[in-house]
Amino acid sequence: MMATRQFIEEVSHTITLDQCILAAAALILYDYTLTFSTEVEVIWRKQMTNATSILFLVNRYNSLFQAIMGVCFVGAQFPTNLSCKFLLAFSQISDLLSFAAWAVFSALRVYTINNRNIFLAAVALGFGLVPFATNLLYTVKKLSAPSFFGGNHCNTKYVPPDDASDRSVLVTLSEHSTE
Repeated sequence: MMATRQFIEEVSHTITLDQCILAAAALILYDYTLTFSTEVEVIWRKQMTNATSILFLVNRYNSLFQAIMGVCFVGAQFPTNLSCKFLLAFSQISDLLSFAAWAVFSALRVYTINNRNIFLAAVALGFGLVPFATNLLYTVKKLSAPSFFGGNHCNTKYVPPDDASDRSVLVTLSEHSTE
C-alpha cells in the first residue's frame, strides 16, 4: 500500500515538473517571437565587436537552447543509452555556459560600476566562476555514471553518490540552514 502511494506521488511530481518545463519553454519561445525584431534592429544590424552584444547573444540563444532541450527531455523517446547521454551532455554544457555567462556579466558590471577597476572585476569573475566549477564537477560525475536510462526515457536526475562532490557543493551554497 505504501509503495503504491509513493509511486503515485512520484508520478504526480514528474507530471507537474514536466508541465512546468513545458510552460517555461512556451514562455521563452513567446518572448523570443515578441522581441526578435527588436533584437535584429539593436544587435544584429550593428557590429558585434563589444563584449556586451556577444554576451547578450550567448545568454539569449543559450536560454532558447535550454528551452528546446527541456521539451526534448519531456517528450522524447530515446532508443539507446548513448542517445540519452549525448542529449544530456548538450544540456549540461548549456547549463555550464549559463554559469560562465553570468560570471562574465557580473564581472563586466563590477568593472563598469567601479570606474573600470580591473582588480574588483577579476575578484567578481573569480567568485562568479565558483558555481561553474562545482557544476563542472557535478557534470563530469553525472556524465560518467554507468547508466541513467530506462524504458526509453532519460533519467536526468540520477547522480551516483560521492562524498567529495557533495562537500564541494556544500562549500558553495550561498544560504544555509541552522536547524
